[in-house]
Amino acid sequence: QYRVYTARIACASRRVGTVELPRGPPMTGGATNYWTCAYLAVGVMITYFERNGFAVAMTVASDLHSYPQYVKGNVMSLFFVTYASTHLAGGALARRYGGLLVLRRMTACWLAFSLVCPFSTETLPLLRLCRLGIGLSQGLIFPSVHTLLSQMTTPSTRGHVVSVCISAIYLGSAVSTVTSPAIVSNYGPAAQTTAAALCAAAWLALSPLVSWPDEEV
Repeated sequence: QYRVYTARIACASRRVGTVELPRGPPMTGGATNYWTCAYLAVGVMITYFERNGFAVAMTVASDLHSYPQYVKGNVMSLFFVTYASTHLAGGALARRYGGLLVLRRMTACWLAFSLVCPFSTETLPLLRLCRLGIGLSQGLIFPSVHTLLSQMTTPSTRGHVVSVCISAIYLGSAVSTVTSPAIVSNYGPAAQTTAAALCAAAWLALSPLVSWPDEEV
């Protein structure tokens, strides 16, 4: 009976060996690109600076313009409608067109929406549209970041590098919690979204100076 089981396992192993399993993204170098990974972590931090800061800006705008609570909740939740529904599409796009292309274009997209993000009562429809656009853009950014990280790290360092990038989420939230109330109280709600957009623009402008995987350039 033992011989029968051994023969079956060997036969199954041969059949599995003939199946071509999907391959991950190719490694473009033998070492981890720490500087580029740090650059990506800063980008992640900026997106969370914008996301958390908008809640502060929207709360102050609601008080200034006497928005009902349901309007405030509706505007703030629209971001997550598109954000939560685009991650799978973002992974597919990053795989098809390259993580760097998706990252650059979607960063430019969300910073453009942030620059025109209005808070007056007459422009609530445009504000809702901007939040949908920002959610969609940032939902496509994170799969592209992980695609790039998988290409620029070795198996032995990948876990540490991804952990650092994920930690940038909390750093961005902390920076936003500290600075956004002061920005909004001194310059108004729109100043917070403008500040986030300017940070994203500066980060994007430095992108050509960063070393990227060969097939992404």
